[in-house]
Amino acid sequence: MKVAAWDSRNQQFVAAAEVSEAGFAGNFDRANLAVDALNRITVSWVSQPPGYEQQQVAARVLVLNPEARTITPLTSSFLPFVNAAETGGIRTLQMSLAMTTKQILVSAKGEINLANQPANGANSPRELNFYTVISHPDPKDDPTPPVGGAPAFTRIAKNANGTVTVEWSGGGTLQSAPAVTGDWTDVGGAASPYTFTPSQTQGFHRVRR
Repeated sequence: MKVAAWDSRNQQFVAAAEVSEAGFAGNFDRANLAVDALNRITVSWVSQPPGYEQQQVAARVLVLNPEARTITPLTSSFLPFVNAAETGGIRTLQMSLAMTTKQILVSAKGEINLANQPANGANSPRELNFYTVISHPDPKDDPTPPVGGAPAFTRIAKNANGTVTVEWSGGGTLQSAPAVTGDWTDVGGAASPYTFTPSQTQGFHRVRR
């Protein structure tokens, strides 16, 4: 099993690497991969290690360094499911992957032990769908902006006591101004929902991110 990377901006080859190690050779079915925001790659494939009577999903985590043009392993090859056994009809295949900078999800089909006791043999329906979530071997904060779109007001209400409450979603900083053209200033310490007492006959607010 191998993995290779190309630069989508110019279609130039970047790097390639061997993924599977001795004992985890690729077998018939499929291979799959996922990439996180820091160029770490999880590759998964179907393997039948020596001594196993059925196919098992195998995986390995690697990292791409585009500047050095290298792909290097963060883990050895491994079987991601607790339900892995040499005998008893345990089988995993047809996997899909997803990952963040802190966790890795592997889903698959197969026959497993529903009590997570694979030594007792498979007792699930044929080609049951299942998944596992495992910790990233090198967890880091995600550098990308959060999903959710631009900030937006969700509620503006005048209260019985003369105060006004504004609520918004999507994060950002609440700003106020005496006119729609500005000058805009941050409202210190404001968080949604924010309640204030108007001090002028008119005022404007916006949320900026």
